[in-house]
Amino acid sequence: MGRLALADDSVQFWDVRTMELIKKFKAPAGTESCSLHPSQEKYVLCGQDLSVRMYDYATGAELESHRGHHGPIMVVRFAPDGESYSTGADDGTIRIWKTNPQPNYPVIDEGAKETT
Repeated sequence: MGRLALADDSVQFWDVRTMELIKKFKAPAGTESCSLHPSQEKYVLCGQDLSVRMYDYATGAELESHRGHHGPIMVVRFAPDGESYSTGADDGTIRIWKTNPQPNYPVIDEGAKETT
């Protein structure tokens, strides 16, 4: 099913075939853009507060938040494969973010050897 995501003071997901509202969640003040992951399991929002936030599509719960721009973020879009998303801001920059970043520090399990 094709879905359209709109953002303002709320984020809304619409069925593009029937134009029926599927879900609606409150969005942070100053939200400018929203993009739904191709798997339709999560979505990202961006806006005036210089943050890009990822949310769970089923519950609307915030999963993570990132900062990196020096001006309001005006647009966010997932890549077609969903592996990354990009943001464009008033500071003239475009950033590409990994959807599921892997930690770059060693993981230590008590009683086990250190792994990377």
